[in-house]
Amino acid sequence: MRGTVVVLVAVLSGIISVASATEVECSDPGLPDGGTRRGPSRFTPGSKLSFDCPVGYDRVGSPVSVCQDSGEWSLPVPRCIPDCPRIAAPVNGAVSVRDAARRKYGSVARFTCDPGYSLVGAVVITCNNGQWNRPVPYCFADCMAVEAPSNAGVRGGTGHGDVIYFRCLEGFQLIGKSMITCQDGAWSDEYPRCEGNSMN
Repeated sequence: MRGTVVVLVAVLSGIISVASATEVECSDPGLPDGGTRRGPSRFTPGSKLSFDCPVGYDRVGSPVSVCQDSGEWSLPVPRCIPDCPRIAAPVNGAVSVRDAARRKYGSVARFTCDPGYSLVGAVVITCNNGQWNRPVPYCFADCMAVEAPSNAGVRGGTGHGDVIYFRCLEGFQLIGKSMITCQDGAWSDEYPRCEGNSMN
């Protein structure tokens, strides 16, 4: 922004003439949402403003901006971003948060489950604009290992959500489900069995 300054010029003849000159000023940059600033009330080149955020908020951007000769500020006004709420570990698991004291913008929470449990959900979540970007995951119990029924083979895992597949040997017929799913420590169905083909 430019302001006009009136300058009086005396000439040798004793006649006073009036000339004008233009002086540069920066416009009022405003405040961070919920924040404060310190500095002069008039923004001439070289004027410096300092910005602060209240407790419980993280400043994103430069804390200082300077009015330049061009009438523009050197840097934009920063933002005051609220910290994220405290985050609890999932049952039968643990959480590790970088910068846990503040849980500020960009902080990362990592989750793990105790031995014998499988994590369902995001392993990592991030603090973004005062909220965690994903929900806290769950830790579900794994299932006990499956012993193959007589005359059958099995394949698959024992973690929560894993599927076990059963297949009878040649000459035997499967009675029951050909696959079962681990659901929080319990199998979805009873183990099948393999019976000899009556035609043999």
